[in-house]
Amino acid sequence: MGFIPSVPVTEDFVCYDFAASIPSHRLETIPTIDFHTFWSASGSTFSDRHLDALRSFFATQNETNTKLTLWIPPEDEQVLLASVAWQKITKHAANEHIHYKLAEWEKLTLETPFAPSLDTWKNSGYVGANDLVRLFVLYQYGGVWFDFGTLFVRDLTPILSKQEWIAQGDCHTSTGGNPFDKNMLRFQKHSPYLCEMLHEASTQLQGQQSYPSTHLASDNYFGSKLYYRIYRKLLKHHVKSWSVLPWCFTNPSECYGDNSVPRASSGSRYNRKRLEQVFAYHLHGPWLDKSGSIMNDLVNTHKKYVGW
Repeated sequence: MGFIPSVPVTEDFVCYDFAASIPSHRLETIPTIDFHTFWSASGSTFSDRHLDALRSFFATQNETNTKLTLWIPPEDEQVLLASVAWQKITKHAANEHIHYKLAEWEKLTLETPFAPSLDTWKNSGYVGANDLVRLFVLYQYGGVWFDFGTLFVRDLTPILSKQEWIAQGDCHTSTGGNPFDKNMLRFQKHSPYLCEMLHEASTQLQGQQSYPSTHLASDNYFGSKLYYRIYRKLLKHHVKSWSVLPWCFTNPSECYGDNSVPRASSGSRYNRKRLEQVFAYHLHGPWLDKSGSIMNDLVNTHKKYVGW
């Protein structure tokens, strides 16, 4: 499957040491990788917290082979452009390194397995749009998807080979349950895995009359629950699946008390060495309103590095 080592990654600091065994090389040459994320004014104001996440990308990722696209609903374009936080980003970052695009569903679903269900989806009020947009974008463009609420810690280049993966949400799923976290995914353009996911989503929408009205709108139905359904389907038919990125690579706060770093809003002390071994830090907890020790340290480090 890839990435999972031959020893349990839930024990002690094995996961962190495994992550540290994969060094980052800023001068490593690979084809350009597209990073994608999504923001909607219906969720929150584009604020300094969103700026922190994008700044962390600039501070850690190789500018010679990465670029970032912020996807937004068409109706939110003027709201974004008026945002002081966005203006600060565009002032300091080259347009070819970061830009925004409008998430127009007709274009994003064009010639995808989901296209036949577009009208049905529209009539449903675009149920699950925040989960489906990442599948549409990665199918059309390929690259890495990350959600806001992510602070990058170091260069992801060494884990951005042609191998496709989804991050593990926490260490507890190493022994059972759904391992997948929708907050960071890496897939190639027109990936057959994404094709399966979009076909499954389309099938579920077309058959929605068979489900309770709230079924498809339930949390993560088109997110990690969808990934897990396809994952099990692939294994059942003896088809190799995508890889699982171990929990601490992007979710180092999600294990046991003695081998996790603090959550985003916690002011607890932590081992800086362990944090520096991982690739990203997903902010679990009320990160928009309150920042803790790790969040403050990472943000200040990134500000110092980029100078803004």
